[in-house]
Amino acid sequence: MSDANNPPPGDVKEPSPPLVGKIKDWLAQNGYPLEMRVTRMFRTAKCKKVVQSEFYETTNEKGEPIWREIDVAAQVARTIKGSHPLKPTEGVQFFCDFFFTCECKNNARADRPWLVFTDIHAAPTNFPLMMGLPMSGLAMQLMFRVTADREFDETTALEFFAPRRVGYGAVQPSFGGGTKPRENYDGAHQAITSVLSAANAKTNVTSGLYKIVRIVLPVVVITAPLYECYLDEHGQIQLESREEMTMFWRNPQVGLPDSIVFIVREPAMPAFIEKAKKGFEGVFSFEDDLFAAFRVQEERREDDAG
Repeated sequence: MSDANNPPPGDVKEPSPPLVGKIKDWLAQNGYPLEMRVTRMFRTAKCKKVVQSEFYETTNEKGEPIWREIDVAAQVARTIKGSHPLKPTEGVQFFCDFFFTCECKNNARADRPWLVFTDIHAAPTNFPLMMGLPMSGLAMQLMFRVTADREFDETTALEFFAPRRVGYGAVQPSFGGGTKPRENYDGAHQAITSVLSAANAKTNVTSGLYKIVRIVLPVVVITAPLYECYLDEHGQIQLESREEMTMFWRNPQVGLPDSIVFIVREPAMPAFIEKAKKGFEGVFSFEDDLFAAFRVQEERREDDAG
């Protein structure tokens, strides 16, 4: 039996205006529209394998395998082919990519900003940014070589990795007074933990055809205001509005000893993606370093086997 509220299969009508309003109000309070917009940004930038609601396998507190979800995933990738450094008659193929794992936090309220803590006396350095990203073993060997005796500034192909002041912690204050538990909830810790858990899982990828050279970029995309918080020379707290911050997260809970995570406001995401793409092209332009890194890895593998 069917009625106006329960039409038969194949006879579903468009939602009524009141229902449309309820749906849109509900969506506005959740992160789905932000996820959809970020997904579109990656597709507009012509990234590959752009996925909203990407699932990955990890383990729970008991070490049992479970599946979890990350809001948006995307990649920029290329293949590099050549002769095997230890077996000249054989070929080798590398699949090289920057893999983005994105957690989207939709809360544009001015009274729920994100704060990233920095130290003005900490010298900017490219080392934690280059080596602090989650990556595959071969990518790590490549990055050691790429970082040796090279400049990292706005004039090089490695501009994305240029030295900067890196944050050491983040929080989303609530200022109390919330009537619902979520209003007093610090979303920063949960978002960073989630995005790095996904990043850690995405480094563990294998292929029978390619040697995988993967560098993962963990990104938290926010709509809330973002401030850098530090003490000035007189010990006074200073707050400066930012569109993008880089943070060095030290929390073994996510399976990584420490890791870089990027916190980016939604309006700054298109520019961030383009900078990352240029960084990708810069890193993988050093093909000689890639083959040298692979040679070292293979020699170690043979030594271990012998």
